[in-house]
Amino acid sequence: PSYLISAHTKKANLDNFFKLYSDRNVALIYNSAHFADADIKSVAANGKIVYHVVLNEKVTAAQLALLPKEKLVDVRDSFNKMQRNADYDGVEFFTDRHKLVGRRICAVGDYTITGRSLDIGGGKPGAVAIHVSYKDKVTADIWMEHFVSDDKDRDVGDVSTKFLQAARKLVTQVDLRPKEFGSDFALLAY
Repeated sequence: PSYLISAHTKKANLDNFFKLYSDRNVALIYNSAHFADADIKSVAANGKIVYHVVLNEKVTAAQLALLPKEKLVDVRDSFNKMQRNADYDGVEFFTDRHKLVGRRICAVGDYTITGRSLDIGGGKPGAVAIHVSYKDKVTADIWMEHFVSDDKDRDVGDVSTKFLQAARKLVTQVDLRPKEFGSDFALLAY
């Protein structure tokens, strides 16, 4: 069980949560820094908490230092979301937070290509974009590469043709740089 700490959470709310799950390990998810440092320190000492998940840097540096590193999970929205698929282009840095695992945090998380909020749209897309993450072979940083269809107008072509245009670009790069992209079921399907 996990409890989401928001700006409205009171220490009494957490105490009730701990009582409700007194026989279980739990996780706390921090989406606000409004708790007093003393409360954070008190909560951090609770042995039943197996993870302290911090969303999008929503705690202060001082509070972060109070949380046990061996239980700290850092979750960030690193995807640079565009309004339209046609707006994506090329390669961009995604994250290097995984390099801190075992030193300053126990795990990392992200929202991959959806971002923190899922935007539901409709209608025929102007372009099809495929977003693929890969590890730079020199720095081990994670980068995101965007493969966009050649056709980018809603009134030109169909979705399946646009998908194939983007997929061909992806497959070409994977064939040229197999060590960066690696191999998995998704890439094999492309």
